Amino acid sequence: MRINDLPTHTALSEIPGLESRLSPGSCDHLRTWLRFLSCGRLIENEIRSRLRREFNTTLPRYDLMAHLEKYPKGIKMSDLSRLLMVTNGNITGITSQLVKEGLVQRTLLPQDRRSSLLKLTAKGRTQLAQISAAYNQW
Repeated sequence: MRINDLPTHTALSEIPGLESRLSPGSCDHLRTWLRFLSCGRLIENEIRSRLRREFNTTLPRYDLMAHLEKYPKGIKMSDLSRLLMVTNGNITGITSQLVKEGLVQRTLLPQDRRSSLLKLTAKGRTQLAQISAAYNQW
C-alpha cells in the first residue's frame, strides 16, 4: 500500500508505518520515532496534493515564496539556498519559473554580478497570501 493510495480521511492508526517493519523486540523509542516519520510523510503528501489541486503549485515553490516574504528588501539566492537546505541549482530552477510568472523579481547585484537578489513582486505577495490563508485552514 502506498501513502498516496490512502483516502485522506483514513485514521493514522489504520496506516502501516515504517515501524511495522521492525521486529517485535525492537526498542519502543525507535518504533515511536519511525511512527513520527511516517506521520510526517502523510502530512507532507497531503499538503503537496492540496497545493497541486487547489493552487496548481508545488511545496518547493510555496516554501521559496514564504521565505522571500520574510525579506521584503530581498535576499541573495545563495543565502536562500542555505536557509532552505537545497542546492543553488534547485533555487535557480524554481526561481526561473517564478520570475517568468511575475511572482518573483531577480536582480543582479552590481558589486558581484554572479549573485542575484530575490524578492516577491506584488503579484507574488498576493498569491502567497491566498495560498497561506488556505494552508492555515488545513
